[in-house]
Amino acid sequence: MLRRGEESVEVCGQAIQVSGNAGDLPTQARAYNNLGFALRDLGRFVESAAAHRDDLEIRERLGDVHGQAVALIGLGNVMDNLGHLKDSLKYLRRAEAMFGDMGDRQGRSFALHNMGYTLCSLGRFEQARDAYGTAVRLRRELGRRYDEGDSLRNLAYVYKKLGAPREAAGCLQAAVEAFHTCGEEAEEASAALEAGVLLMTVEDHAQAAAVLAHAVELLRGAEDEGYALNHLGLSLARLGRAEEAVPRSGRRT
Repeated sequence: MLRRGEESVEVCGQAIQVSGNAGDLPTQARAYNNLGFALRDLGRFVESAAAHRDDLEIRERLGDVHGQAVALIGLGNVMDNLGHLKDSLKYLRRAEAMFGDMGDRQGRSFALHNMGYTLCSLGRFEQARDAYGTAVRLRRELGRRYDEGDSLRNLAYVYKKLGAPREAAGCLQAAVEAFHTCGEEAEEASAALEAGVLLMTVEDHAQAAAVLAHAVELLRGAEDEGYALNHLGLSLARLGRAEEAVPRSGRRT
């Protein structure tokens, strides 16, 4: 019996053959795109790259600029998986420029978000900060709150790498709000916990305690509840509120 991912590869292959025989190039291009993602999920990166290249070639023949940009993102992502980081960045930048020329803010934000990941892999954190920052702005303008929170978390990682923990904590607090707005409680809790721990490192214990208390409420019964309680207890102790800190930090989980 085929696994789900392998079944997806087989179905996409059939779609490519059928649409090719019918001369239906748009459908064939979409099938190559889907095949590329299915192969990437299976860790078959070389084959995935080939599928995305076939998709790109057909889109170019059709003059489908939007489809080209989508194919370039798929190709850029799998180049990152293969460790071909400069090629990855080249493809993602082309995609971002195409989406920008079309006025497609959602596509551009997606390209920028992925570009930020590759720039981090290259150790180019200042450029990654700019890419994620623009992605955050675009996603906020579009009202895509989950995607905004996702970019904010990555931006926080970049700020930590740049030695700016307070800015990182600010990004995480903004991510908490974004995830809360769209009802993503698990992501909200994770961002709040990370923000609280970072605020402790800059000795903003009042803010850390408030954020960590929120994380604790969200994490009731979850694996990380004890970790959050411990840090909340430490923050309260630093604030001289030991009577609150002892039972919290000493709670068994």
